[in-house]
Amino acid sequence: MRLFTSYTEAASYVKMVAEIKEPPLRMRDRLRLKVLYTFAATLLVLTLRELVKNRRLGISRAPGSTLLSIADFLFSRKTNEEITRPIIADMQFEYNEALFAGRKYKAKYIRARGLWTLFFGLGLYRLLKLLAGIFVRSTIR
Repeated sequence: MRLFTSYTEAASYVKMVAEIKEPPLRMRDRLRLKVLYTFAATLLVLTLRELVKNRRLGISRAPGSTLLSIADFLFSRKTNEEITRPIIADMQFEYNEALFAGRKYKAKYIRARGLWTLFFGLGLYRLLKLLAGIFVRSTIR
């Protein structure tokens, strides 16, 4: 890094740098840059169009997919295989059938019913597991 001792020296250096010109690009390089810019712009426009189209269509993640990932974290593999996954799979299947038939309100009802069924099933499983544990302990004594 160069330090200047006076303002005039710094000003003359700036003036000299401003006068330096890059050599012009060859025709082949200019054409290559134009093709790349055009390709990048076209890709950007197509991506934005697809995003807008998908938003208009209402494409989103399947209902229950977030709950499934949370359940995978919270519950054991056995609980997920026996209770969580079948309930969410049924809900997603019925939800997609209703959407395919064009019945949005039925799809919303199926989604709410599926969530209720999941929480009720998990609660019932927990209660039965607790009662079975109490029964086993009481019979051992």
